[in-house]
Amino acid sequence: SSLKATPLNAKLWHNLAHVSCPSDEAQQGLMGDKKLKSCRKLYRKAVSLAPDFADAYAGYGILLGESDTAKARELLESAVMLDPQNKLNHKTIADLLARKQIDFEASKIYYENALKLDPEYADAHNNYGNTLLMDKDMAKVEYHYRQALRFNPHHPNALENIERFFPLRSKEESKEQIKGKIKEQSKGQI
Repeated sequence: SSLKATPLNAKLWHNLAHVSCPSDEAQQGLMGDKKLKSCRKLYRKAVSLAPDFADAYAGYGILLGESDTAKARELLESAVMLDPQNKLNHKTIADLLARKQIDFEASKIYYENALKLDPEYADAHNNYGNTLLMDKDMAKVEYHYRQALRFNPHHPNALENIERFFPLRSKEESKEQIKGKIKEQSKGQI
């Protein structure tokens, strides 16, 4: 195996952890304690071998997101500090802070940073819209849901969110009409 030949290669340890350990919370919930400990060990090894390897911190933070949110936040903040141009790291910590209702204000800042890095980042627009629901600023919420759809007309959650939170508009507009409007907006922007 590659790890036997180069046991001090942090990227190999990270890659092994990445392919061996689920990154979504539903799959993590099905993981037994033994598997979780094994995954933690792989990420700890990657972090210890390369303390400046942002992806290892991010992967480890994602893994711990459901079981140890304080440590997950610390790891994800480290990933952002090590690689501030990585939009996914900004979105990932924003998702954690919002989903676990830890710090909505910090969450908004991280979403804004992700969107500054990539204004067409549909997932960040959708999730930022979800977070803005807490402020009840429905104009901003709708704007971000529509931006998500503009950049990804088949976004798995944005259409549902538009229909759920803006039912009067969604009754007047079918899904196909919404998609058509988004495509027209996109053509005008290109």
